[in-house]
Amino acid sequence: MISGSGSSLVSHFGACGGHVLRRRLLIGAFASLLGIGGSFSVIANAHASGNFGYQDQSQAGAGTTAPSADKPESKLWYAAGNWWADLWDTVSSKHHIFELNRSTEKWVDTGVVLDPRSDTQSDTLWDGSHLYVASHVIASASTKAVAGQPAWLYRYSLSGTTWSLNTGFPTQIENYSTEALTISEDSQDILYSTWTRGAKVYIAATTGRGDAATVTWGTPFVPSVPGTSVAGDDISAVVAYGGNKTMVLWSNQSAATVYYATHADGASSTTWIGGVAATGPLIADDHINLKTFQSDPSGRVFAAVKTSRNDASPSVPTDPLIDLLVFTPGTGTWATYPFSTVADSQTRPIIEIDPADDTLHMFATGPSLANHVAYMGTIYEKTTSLSHPSFTSGAGTPVIRDAASAAMNNATGTKQTVSPATGLVVLAGNETTLFYWHSDESISG
Repeated sequence: MISGSGSSLVSHFGACGGHVLRRRLLIGAFASLLGIGGSFSVIANAHASGNFGYQDQSQAGAGTTAPSADKPESKLWYAAGNWWADLWDTVSSKHHIFELNRSTEKWVDTGVVLDPRSDTQSDTLWDGSHLYVASHVIASASTKAVAGQPAWLYRYSLSGTTWSLNTGFPTQIENYSTEALTISEDSQDILYSTWTRGAKVYIAATTGRGDAATVTWGTPFVPSVPGTSVAGDDISAVVAYGGNKTMVLWSNQSAATVYYATHADGASSTTWIGGVAATGPLIADDHINLKTFQSDPSGRVFAAVKTSRNDASPSVPTDPLIDLLVFTPGTGTWATYPFSTVADSQTRPIIEIDPADDTLHMFATGPSLANHVAYMGTIYEKTTSLSHPSFTSGAGTPVIRDAASAAMNNATGTKQTVSPATGLVVLAGNETTLFYWHSDESISG
């Protein structure tokens, strides 16, 4: 079908074997045949299975939590004309770097080891010169943070299409397991990391440049700003923005508020200014995904957040459940744009940004069937203008779905911007079958 719901040119195919149709060729021919211009999406299912996206290898043995989680973390990156991912390898029982073969839509193991530990999750950052991978042992609401289970920073260099671990790595970020941990790099190449532990928000920074021969992390600290005493399962995320600043955003369910703090590049790593991104009854939940793009002249920050309005008694089906929050540095204000409602039963949203097309892609997990009470099932997408966000009603367009097992969850993407040259790849996992799945979209110019 042809849809006017987005500004990108999109093609999705079922993944049940057989010949793989190339998206770009089909879309170009289809658009030319119909004489279509402007903004639209092409949604195609190459098979009658009802699947969307492509089934990948097994993630069995990776641990008790899906390796494509957690909400603020990114497992994919684009470099040297290829998409890469941190995936679990069942043969070696270790995390490896995999490369996506887009002619077959299969992930190819490079054999390069990331974290050899199971039950870990990562956040990846490619800055054009180095790949940084922050990997942490998973803490949950039941296990809490456990000492002696460090988060490690790995750094890799790329020569051609070969990755190599740099001498002196990994280096320890902190020494506890945690639910989620993210990293960013400021304009002076200082690395920042954030996580929550013991109902507190923590930040750490490298004592020098992240690309130095020796990289060490300073002592983790709780920033001296309001709202850092949080609920036990709240999380935080960090991003560099505006060309010269860093932001940490976190949920605080105890205070029904989403807080943030900003840091000016070059200032003391412990100097932060706090503020409120959103506040109100049931406004916070432990679901955050934070993105920006350095070429944005206004330096905006985009956050996908889930609220807790589904926990209201009684809940209101029309209440916004997932929101897009947009921060504009020039005014120092946040704007809120509803993405989906309580009736849509969606969770774990992520953002991908296409500045060339002025398009924001937002994905979330939702039930595969209408009126289904479970959240797992299908990864849905909606697109909107970066400059004038406004989402259509409803669940969105399905992009990853296993028709035989409605248990898709935990979408993850890249910290980088996407473009017609890169396309857009999103990874997820089936929590019942324990297989990775991915979608691969073409983007219009």
